Amino acid sequence: VRLVGSEMCIRDRLGGFYKPHMVTKDSEGYLYIVDQGNHRIQKFAHDYTPMGWIGFHPDKNLYSGWRTDLTPIKTDDMGGFDNPVSIEIHNERLIIVDSGNHRILRYSLNGIFDGWIGGTNDMPILDWNYGGDSDIVNYENAFFKAPYDAKMMLGSIVIADGHKKRIVLLDNK
Repeated sequence: VRLVGSEMCIRDRLGGFYKPHMVTKDSEGYLYIVDQGNHRIQKFAHDYTPMGWIGFHPDKNLYSGWRTDLTPIKTDDMGGFDNPVSIEIHNERLIIVDSGNHRILRYSLNGIFDGWIGGTNDMPILDWNYGGDSDIVNYENAFFKAPYDAKMMLGSIVIADGHKKRIVLLDNK
C-alpha cells in the first residue's frame, strides 16, 4: 500500500487531505486530486510528491499557478471553490465542478485560472467567462444548482446538474 500525502500531514497543509473526492491523471503522469473539504485541487508528481494547490486565498492572486504556501479558503469569489466535486482534463485544461458555487471552472495545467461557466437563468454564461467584477452570480437563481460532474464529449460539455435534476449539454467553444 502506498499513500499519496500522509496520515501525518496536517489536513489543510500541502499534501494533506480533508475529504479527497476524485483523481485524474494528465498525459505526463501528474495526478490532480479534488480535495473537497479543503476547497482546493492538489497536484502531485509521478513519485506522489505534492507540487501545489489551486483555489482561493485572500491575496486574490488567481494567476500565480500552483501554490505551495498558505492554505486555501472556502469562498464564492472567482477562482475559488466551495465544495469542488469533480475534475476532467480536456485540451490541456482542468475542468472543475464547484458544486457549492453552482459553476464549472477552468484552469490551465499550470494552475492559472482560465474562466468559468454558470450564471443565472435569465443570463446564463454559456461561453467561458474570464473573471472580473461583473461576474457576480446570484446563486439563488443559478443556472446550475449543485452540479456534480462535467465531461467533455463530442464537442460538448455534458454537465450533471444535481439539484435541478437534469443533464445539460453545452457547445464547447
